[in-house]
Parts: sequence; structure tokens; C-alpha cells
Amino acid sequence: MRTTVAPPDSLLRLARRRAGTAGSTLSGIVTEALRAFLTSSAREPEEPYEVLTFGARGAKFPTESEIRGALDAEELGSLNLRKR
Repeated sequence: MRTTVAPPDSLLRLARRRAGTAGSTLSGIVTEALRAFLTSSAREPEEPYEVLTFGARGAKFPTESEIRGALDAEELGSLNLRKR
């Protein structure tokens, strides 16, 4: 069956290049890609994951300036500067 599709030019160039290096045709590459997409999306969805969180419920997140201050202090501490 013939069907017309209109992929972006850049994608079409990549597909033609892949077909040439694979010794295939553009139709063969499109068929292979479509088959791979449809079979992968037909699989059972993965089980939802649990988000792990730490800290007390309702705890306040540090502000950007607090984070920068902590990073600056850590960086200065790692320099091992002698006090005069």
C-alpha cells in the first residue's frame, strides 16, 4: 500500500544516508523504524517508581543565596588557607 508522509528535510536526509550505508532502501529504513517504534510502545509500561525524599515533612528548602553561601564556605574550607 502506498502512503505519503512528510518528514522534515533533515530527518529525510538522515534516513536516506542510513539507507545507503546499510545497503537498504528508504522504504526499508522507514518500515524498520516504524516496526521498532510500534513494537517498543506496545510493551507493558514499567511500574511507577517511588520518589525517595529526605528530611522532615514540611521542611524549608534552602534559598539560592543559602546554597551559594554553603558552596563558597565549602570551597574556601578546601583551600586550607593559613590564618595570619
